[in-house]
Amino acid sequence: MPSRAPSGTPVRILRQPQQSRSHHVSSRSLLQSALDISPKQTQPATFLLPFRSRGLHQAATQQSASPAHDFHNTQAEIPPSSYLQTATSASSPTSHSATSISAPSSTTNSLSRPLVLSSSLQSLLPRLADQKPHYVISHIHKFPYMLTEGDVLRLPFHMHGVSPGDILRFNRASILGSRDYTLKAGAKNTESYDAKRTGEPQYIDERLFECRVRVMGLETNPMMDKEKKKRRNRHRKVVHSKHKYTVLRVMQIKVKSLEELKSEKGMLVLEGAEAQEATA
Repeated sequence: MPSRAPSGTPVRILRQPQQSRSHHVSSRSLLQSALDISPKQTQPATFLLPFRSRGLHQAATQQSASPAHDFHNTQAEIPPSSYLQTATSASSPTSHSATSISAPSSTTNSLSRPLVLSSSLQSLLPRLADQKPHYVISHIHKFPYMLTEGDVLRLPFHMHGVSPGDILRFNRASILGSRDYTLKAGAKNTESYDAKRTGEPQYIDERLFECRVRVMGLETNPMMDKEKKKRRNRHRKVVHSKHKYTVLRVMQIKVKSLEELKSEKGMLVLEGAEAQEATA
């Protein structure tokens, strides 16, 4: 018989897959073995250990009740009267010394110096005081404002710490005048500012005049939306702004006379009187 030639197709042998044992280990057991943490011990139910649970409950109630009981029963410790007297006597000198030290710091250098009036100022100051109305060029944050009595001033910023009805006094002024007379500050510094606005003008002594204003309220502008965009950038940013302004009303502008300056407490030096005393 002719023998069969082996076919070129390979013969496939079907084998059953072996069942591999799973070596899956839980992450909790791995963490406990790595950190060597003993598993949490579960306590038995309370009905299995009646005496133990009852004793623990009684101990817990005694511990929780004892602090409150001690708190209510303890009496407040009152120090003796002699200790209180010594404490008050010791604290009183410190308070007096603190006020005496802090008081000189509130006075400025200009107020500590004597007010010197020249002979021309002595002759023209009464005329300026008698001729009304007066005007004053007051400076707020180095910016001048020309004010007369009854004017309404809207500051270009929000003044914090004031409320409607408060009375403020402006003590920085460079010019004080009326229709025919004008009193200017010294010529050490000019009234104009440099380009960077760092110059400080010379002010009139605040003991010569009084300028009082009343806070009327607060004004707000309507909400403004401004769109900002950089070149070669598609991102657009919208900025919302709502500015606030403090509104003031000038209540009083007063130029003090020589009699008022002499009656006030302070040092007043008259140049003409010194010259007359020297000649006499």
